[in-house]
Amino acid sequence: MAMGNAIRRRDYDDFEDDRINSSLRDEVRALRREMRYGKHRTETKKKEKPFNFPFGAKRQMDQSLKAKDKALVIYLTRNGIMEMPKLLPVVSGNLIYTHGRLFELHPKAIWRFGKYNVFIIREIDRLPVSNLDYDKLRKDERLTDNAEAIIKYIMAAKLVPAGPKFNKVLLWIVGIIVVGLVIFFIVKGG
Repeated sequence: MAMGNAIRRRDYDDFEDDRINSSLRDEVRALRREMRYGKHRTETKKKEKPFNFPFGAKRQMDQSLKAKDKALVIYLTRNGIMEMPKLLPVVSGNLIYTHGRLFELHPKAIWRFGKYNVFIIREIDRLPVSNLDYDKLRKDERLTDNAEAIIKYIMAAKLVPAGPKFNKVLLWIVGIIVVGLVIFFIVKGG
């Protein structure tokens, strides 16, 4: 019995290094976490399914591949709701009528959504969402093409500590002056 305790103590003495202890703690925590939540994680992975459109929207999307006088439209409302794709008739060559409003279509405003061609229409704009205003965005400097340089500057700013920097020499000089003034007033007053 005493020998068993001696062996156990000797085995534990090998783990006095904090680095080894912390890695063991991390491993034990990971094992406990796996025991607690592992079953739930695997069940969640089994239950996850890819997003599928409802049958009605999917049927309209498939019909858009065959229809020549209709356009597949995703409608964005003012309060941030994106409606399911709808197949709408094209009126007078390049107009679509929906929700009591007329919208103009432009052939360069077509978006590819898998194998489907889609127009994205905003409730507040007569023209569909497109990249036709590229030159205006370039002129206003709102393009994301130069975002790489901005991201590098932001990351560099995060690396620099934001605390105030004190000059140690200046602190020593101020400290010596304060001590000198205190000694001067004590000597002169006494």
